[in-house]
Amino acid sequence: MTRPLLPISNAQAEHFVLHYNPNRSSFSDNSASLAEQNFPAFAGILFGSMALLGLAACLCLSINPIPYLAVVLALGLVLLSIDMTRPTNLELTPDGFRILWLHPLFFYTGPWLDYRAIAHVTICQPEGKPASERFFEVTIDTSTLPRHSDFDLMCIPITSSFKKNQITIRLLESGFFQAADRTTFLTTMRKRVAPECQSPDLVALDTFGDVPSYTALWLNDLQSRDKNETKCLPNKTLLANGGYEIIERLGSGGQSVVYSAMQKDAQSGQLTPCVLKEFVLPTHGGHEIKKRALGNIQREHALLQSFNHPNIVKSLDLFTEGSRAYLVMERIYGSSLRQLVDEGKIADEKTIVSLAVQMCALLEYLHGCEPPVVHRDFTPENLLLAQDNQVKLIDFNVAHRLESASTKTVAGKHAYISPEQFRGKPTVQSDIYSFGASLYFMLMKKDPEPISKSVPASSDALAQIVAACTQPSEALRYTSISQARNDLMALDLITLVI
Repeated sequence: MTRPLLPISNAQAEHFVLHYNPNRSSFSDNSASLAEQNFPAFAGILFGSMALLGLAACLCLSINPIPYLAVVLALGLVLLSIDMTRPTNLELTPDGFRILWLHPLFFYTGPWLDYRAIAHVTICQPEGKPASERFFEVTIDTSTLPRHSDFDLMCIPITSSFKKNQITIRLLESGFFQAADRTTFLTTMRKRVAPECQSPDLVALDTFGDVPSYTALWLNDLQSRDKNETKCLPNKTLLANGGYEIIERLGSGGQSVVYSAMQKDAQSGQLTPCVLKEFVLPTHGGHEIKKRALGNIQREHALLQSFNHPNIVKSLDLFTEGSRAYLVMERIYGSSLRQLVDEGKIADEKTIVSLAVQMCALLEYLHGCEPPVVHRDFTPENLLLAQDNQVKLIDFNVAHRLESASTKTVAGKHAYISPEQFRGKPTVQSDIYSFGASLYFMLMKKDPEPISKSVPASSDALAQIVAACTQPSEALRYTSISQARNDLMALDLITLVI
């Protein structure tokens, strides 16, 4: 029998034919394809052998072989039907996509599914399961589509739920033969499906193609190291030839650990409190990965040193020691806004408005730089209230200057990220959205819903300001943080009692 031919991909026309097999994670690329093509022959030999051995055993034991052969036949038919209903390809065009079943015995093409019929698309990671079991879930509204009972039947192995006028199909991320196919599927879903139908997890997912991401390589490198190589430094450890002494560990997050330390002046011997932000550099990912990691740290140091504002933490120095790099930052004695809210120390609207005006002032400064600086992680965790009641913005690891139209990286915490930042295109209005989300947290003592307008249960005027900051549409949001600051000042609620 002549094996039917697949359609041919045409990248210029955005017409792609992707290779898919849900058992792909069990094989390498070539062996998966080979196993898929030769499965019927393999199954035939296996069950033929089982039947012959069983028949011989039955004859030797004088047992009626018919029931045994019937069980073997039924089991073989079940496994064969499962194999035959496994999809092998996905065909994507600018208008829609369809699922293909290419098998030695038949070639079935599913109906075209319009992207506009997709009600929701997300990526899920089963709790307690390895990353290889992560899957895409696509919910399709079938009310406007012609009924295809044969398609419903073929989709049973990849259907996670089936309701009236709605079907949800599940595609293993590891089921795509090539990394490029995974990237193409994800990119197409992001581009063609309505933004409001895409989950935050899907939009925030990195697309690496054939090249692993720098962050993934870094984290994999950290996980592969000896624990003694990456463990926290003990108190009283001396660094930089005795120039710094570790006092205590303050916390950790992402790829860094933060220590309280003392800086010793080489000339006078005077001790000055400071903070050391430690990064363990990758050593197993090649020179380029280590160079890029150090470059990111140097960029954060240079960015902080270019600022001159009382509400922004100062970076004092940068040095490396062994496989670690250290940012030396000013020591701020105080607590994060999240901690203060959780402890009930920030509760009344007057205090919150006073803090919000300071937050606006520092964002005005950043957005007024040439080119403007977008922080991209403006959250209660990264805002400290010092003992002099000054709000301090810290952690500029993901901040960047708007020197290009867009960035491919997605950074920040989901509840505080605007839709355009989820799509990898942050603007100064993205920080305004994060500011409004932070204001909502301070008023309501809980994180806002991701990618939604937040309206706190507060005074009407203040609630309107928060809502104007967190409009999902940039056209409806404040265009500058100055507008939000002016509206806050008009409330006549400026005071500060902590």
